[in-house]
Amino acid sequence: MNLYKNKNYLFRFISINLIFLIILQISFSLDQKIKLLIFIYATLLLFISSIILLISESRFFLQKIEETLKDFSFYIFLIDLILLAAIIKIRFIDKINNAGNFNIELLISLLFFSWFYGGIVYHHFNSKIDSNYWVYIWKYIKNYIFFILISIFILLYLFENVPGKFKLLEAIFLYSFSSWLFFTINFFRKIPPKEDIERIKFLRANDFTDKINLDNLLFNGITYSLNGKEIDDNFPSIENKLKEVYLRNEKGLFEKLSSRVDFKTINIYNSVVLKSRDLFNIETLPDNKMELIINLHRLNDIRRINQYLIEVNKKLVKGGVFVCCFQSNDLRFEYFIKNYPYFLALSLYFLDFIIHRVLPKLPIVQKIYFTITKGNNRAIALSEGLGRLSFTGFNFVDVFKHNFLMYCIVYKVREPSTDPNPSYGLFFKMRRIGKDGKEFYVYKFRTMHPYSEYIQGLMYDLFKLEKGGKIRNDFRITTWGKILRKLWIDELPMLLNFIKGELKLVGVRPLSKHYYSLYPEDLKQLRIKTKPGLVPPFYYDLPKTLDEIFDSERKYLESYFKEPLLTDIKYFSKAFYNIVFKNARSG
Repeated sequence: MNLYKNKNYLFRFISINLIFLIILQISFSLDQKIKLLIFIYATLLLFISSIILLISESRFFLQKIEETLKDFSFYIFLIDLILLAAIIKIRFIDKINNAGNFNIELLISLLFFSWFYGGIVYHHFNSKIDSNYWVYIWKYIKNYIFFILISIFILLYLFENVPGKFKLLEAIFLYSFSSWLFFTINFFRKIPPKEDIERIKFLRANDFTDKINLDNLLFNGITYSLNGKEIDDNFPSIENKLKEVYLRNEKGLFEKLSSRVDFKTINIYNSVVLKSRDLFNIETLPDNKMELIINLHRLNDIRRINQYLIEVNKKLVKGGVFVCCFQSNDLRFEYFIKNYPYFLALSLYFLDFIIHRVLPKLPIVQKIYFTITKGNNRAIALSEGLGRLSFTGFNFVDVFKHNFLMYCIVYKVREPSTDPNPSYGLFFKMRRIGKDGKEFYVYKFRTMHPYSEYIQGLMYDLFKLEKGGKIRNDFRITTWGKILRKLWIDELPMLLNFIKGELKLVGVRPLSKHYYSLYPEDLKQLRIKTKPGLVPPFYYDLPKTLDEIFDSERKYLESYFKEPLLTDIKYFSKAFYNIVFKNARSG
């Protein structure tokens, strides 16, 4: 009986809020008995209304009842009941020495009823073990939040004169923590034994290793050749030197590199292989002469990564190859899992997350962090690493995983970006196409890893688009970013564009250059005749494919140019309905 999937969930959500709002407003002027009667009546009304709403969907009702009974665990119910009762007795009843008091007994009864009701609604007594820890534990967390809020309401507005109510509240918090601990242990006790890499998938809600082949991310089977022909005998190639000297202890790495790059076309005298974080080793090379630069030292340890990559770009000829490596965040996690006992690995990874991912992004702490660490062992997301390479003028041959590192094979296609200050913080701006084809900056809260915007074209080539026009399997989005997008918080700064007059309320979505280039020419010309908008026509007719998005925008624009005001009112009203009542999202 999953209330979140029920089509009447919104009605129930509004109902419960209205009921408690009414109680909150009138409770100050009524005595305790009347307040208690209103609370009981409202709770029963909510419970009965939920049952009636479920029965009204007769084709689902029996199935949901059967599913609930099938997954209901009397063992879990009994353990959780004993845990709650024991904590309330020890932390509350035994402390106040007020046994037999009718108000106390009624208070405890209401709390137990709320606990049971929340347990049924949120599947608290469900014996099923989900494949992911966060999916599994979330239903319990929702129930704890519900139980705590209901308990606070009962204590503050129905039983404000009961002695020791703060001890009771302390007991409820203690129960919630203890119950969470019990179900966490229960999860790890019951999940089937798996290989370490499989356990990562169990634990990480945003893991993408089951969607993307990290051992062969981009390679299409065509070996990259610098000039299309092998070096003659007067200018020996780098291939033998790599195999017999530089990578003699890394045969697996050499095989992967040589299968993707034809080293016989690269002159040994215009090649260099390093294992260093020192920029000086690159600066001493001649400009626009090098055909191959390989650095086997991790980019994670280089203080100024962009400066380093820009210098590499200067030294390479057009089409020259650069091979580098870095440890992505996901491979950091995998490293800890495979090299330490499980729970110790989780603790170490959490500590690593705070030190190397959180601290470097805090404005004041950032300078202290880089002064102490010199940039050593910094955390780099996969999309950030690829984005920095694209930002500094490289295109990709392949990206693959080897020994807990991501190796990138790239070649020089252009000079580095002239953007003087690429975004790295929470609040950032993006170039978009506006009215008359003029570019302007759209303000948003960051939901992707830094530098992700520079691989928009690469992501499109890799994964194309899913329903709604978003990139499929987009690993650039952070966990927090997914939450911000679901709650629409990421788009709040766009109100600044609205105030500045760069956006109107309803209008086509402001697009990046790459996305704009995918549009038909006639639609491009229509788009730039008016300002983009905060609420796009997508939410009016909910197109699923890119062609349907084109048709949706074309239909809106043609209607808008005939009747601007009426069209925007019609589109805004329908969009509001789809967003609020149909839970429409663009991804």
